[in-house]
Amino acid sequence: MTKSFIIPVALAAGMAAMAVAGAAVASDTPAPAPAASAKPASAAPSTGAKEKEGTFTLVNKTTWEIAEVRVTPAEDDAWSENLLKHKLPPNATAKMTVVCDETDVKLVDPHGHVCVNESMYPCGKNSTWTVTNESIAGCKTFGQ
Repeated sequence: MTKSFIIPVALAAGMAAMAVAGAAVASDTPAPAPAASAKPASAAPSTGAKEKEGTFTLVNKTTWEIAEVRVTPAEDDAWSENLLKHKLPPNATAKMTVVCDETDVKLVDPHGHVCVNESMYPCGKNSTWTVTNESIAGCKTFGQ
């Protein structure tokens, strides 16, 4: 059985500080694949106004491959399509275009284990997130 964990995240340029003590189980099953999104990295309905977009950089400093990165507006369950073109091996970096708004980020390993990070602001000074084994320690099965 796959478990999903929610880990609050506070980002600083090039670093992530995790509040692992606040970890909680989010789901006992993997999330279903979402429908394709017409907008970069956002599942929010269009209001007609152009939303600000930016480049979000994910640095994989874990010892595991990251198979998928999906995003959704904070507190929403409509996940974007996979933003990675290829699996992200350890010590690799990926750049993604995202909507600059409060966002939840879902990481999925090659086995389907999920780690969800809530309330990230993926633009400006917070445009780089370095993921480490320690920063996602609350996601016990991720990478296993």
